[in-house]
Amino acid sequence: MKGLFPQYDTSSKKDYEKIWSEALFVFDTNVLLNLYRYQSSTSKQLLQVFENLSPRIWIPHHVALEFQRNRVKVIADQSTRFAEVRTKVRDSQKNLKTEIDKLQLEKRHSLIDPKPLIDGFGKLAEEFLDTLGELEKKQQSLNEEDPLKEKLEELFSGKVGAAPSDQKEVDKLDALAKERFALEMPPGFKDQGKDDNGQGSFSYGGILFEAKYGDYYVWNQILEYTKPNEVKAVIFVTDDGKEDWWWKIKSGGAPETLGPRPELVEEARRVGGVSDFLMYKPDGFLKRANTYLSTSVSEDVLDEVRDVSAVRKRKRPSRRVRRALLESELTDLKPLVSEWLDDHVSKLFDYDEGPFDFVAQNDDQKIGIVIKGKVDQKASLSWLRYMKEVVSGHEKIANADVVWLVFVAPSLYDATQILEAMKISDLELGSSGILRATLGYVANLDGKNYFREYHRFHEENAEASFRALLSGAED
Repeated sequence: MKGLFPQYDTSSKKDYEKIWSEALFVFDTNVLLNLYRYQSSTSKQLLQVFENLSPRIWIPHHVALEFQRNRVKVIADQSTRFAEVRTKVRDSQKNLKTEIDKLQLEKRHSLIDPKPLIDGFGKLAEEFLDTLGELEKKQQSLNEEDPLKEKLEELFSGKVGAAPSDQKEVDKLDALAKERFALEMPPGFKDQGKDDNGQGSFSYGGILFEAKYGDYYVWNQILEYTKPNEVKAVIFVTDDGKEDWWWKIKSGGAPETLGPRPELVEEARRVGGVSDFLMYKPDGFLKRANTYLSTSVSEDVLDEVRDVSAVRKRKRPSRRVRRALLESELTDLKPLVSEWLDDHVSKLFDYDEGPFDFVAQNDDQKIGIVIKGKVDQKASLSWLRYMKEVVSGHEKIANADVVWLVFVAPSLYDATQILEAMKISDLELGSSGILRATLGYVANLDGKNYFREYHRFHEENAEASFRALLSGAED
């Protein structure tokens, strides 16, 4: 029986040094996209490893396609981090003052003066936010040249697999993948839910691809490449940690990863002619590159790569969840916005008649507040144009000195997309100076929904910012 089932032999000795010196290195889409999530110094070290391996790197056509399709989304997601940090700092400032005020130290204690603490923290926070603003200016923008993309295209020039020839070829793969999924045969069967969260299918080059079969497309293209090219050793690097790629066994209560699924090892040997098939997560790949390729990837880089892999498990809301939020009734949104408004106006009144959802009083100003849910770039356009016409040429609307528009996006991701579109717009809004606007999103903490402000268009730039909002919705 010895040697009959090598794919299950976890104790077999492999000549890793030989494998690493001869193997074809294949990278998954998530590994390439992670380069946008790392600090620039980390990305440079990983790119240097790619460059050192240049004669032996390769990616399936579907990996290249998914990279190009998702690159802009990842860049947009990275922009949200600045907003998240900024919000956390502001919330911390506010919470510190609120909690100190609750102690009523001015009335109850003659020695404790919290003012130096509050002022000191405020100064520190402002300095940090100034620095954050400068860093944000350096963040890759959607409409700028992308040196990282250009570098990857250069490295993988001539090292991308062939595209499917026609729809019949892909339909045949879809039928095979469907059968494999029913049997939970790897890879990709854990992605069946992509149909449920709105990622169903997409078209490229006149061919329709099913998103849930993406992993199988990649796997099939690897095997189709290795057999005719007589590739005997493959090292596949992926940041996908699901059990439809990895062989995981519970040991002492916690799952232990033993390596690639035995079915993949066997299929690579039988179909692809690959005698040695290894898989690594990005941090494991870099760590072993130090050993077998004499690279010098630092521990700091390894730590960041691990951290990014861990954070990636917290995905943005699925399209199904976002759709449900977009379809929320205004009655569901009003209490969320009301809680937020209580911290920004002196007095707030519900307003059941007329054009406003709330009326607020700040000093001697009467503010009419309009809440607009279901905010996405397309659905908002006609409504925003209508509001432009309503306020144009007026000093007041329904006796309100200011019209404050509160736009509620279904998630932070959607708010980021809208704001990014604003930055590149130049559509004229009009001459009215009574408009104010806030863009926010529905967040969830400990099972409770609440409204969180993402960007405010007030003061001197209110009109210009609202003009941008109108244009951004049009894209």
